[in-house]
Amino acid sequence: MKSIITFTSNLSPNLMSWITTYSKRKSSTKREVIEQAIMMYKEYVTKKEMEQSFKKAAKDKEIIKMAEDGIGDYEEQLKKWNI
Repeated sequence: MKSIITFTSNLSPNLMSWITTYSKRKSSTKREVIEQAIMMYKEYVTKKEMEQSFKKAAKDKEIIKMAEDGIGDYEEQLKKWNI
């Protein structure tokens, strides 16, 4: 069962007006609109953090060596299985 937490915050009148209009147009609640927006933002932030992590790893000589060694092992397994 999904639990609900009450959260109180302040929004600008313009943003609240937009949320109200949008939720009516989509026949959903303001809570659903806000929740969906936060989930989308969370996904965006997670992707950006991963992107930064991969960029950092791409400059790390040890990580590059491990990746290259792993590709070699993978290639050997493919040859063994005649793939």
